[in-house]
Amino acid sequence: MVATDSGDVQDLLGQVGSIHGSDDFRVCERGILCKKENAKGFAMALKYVINDPPDSSGRLHRDRDFVEERFSEQRLLRDIDALYMELMEKR
Repeated sequence: MVATDSGDVQDLLGQVGSIHGSDDFRVCERGILCKKENAKGFAMALKYVINDPPDSSGRLHRDRDFVEERFSEQRLLRDIDALYMELMEKR
């Protein structure tokens, strides 16, 4: 994933591992982060992804599992259900 640094995107991508160019983009645990309004950095990050595909050790699966675990519809429904059950028990 290549994304710009806006909102809470960095929280999704995790810790910064390495910085490329003159801080044009940063490789994080779960993707690549570019500064806002930096077209050059975004293009460099895309080129980096194309030339350096994810390793075969399951990085894509780990990243996808992370997002699904925290932001999927199923997780949201479980949380809402748990909240309703908790509120009903307090009545």
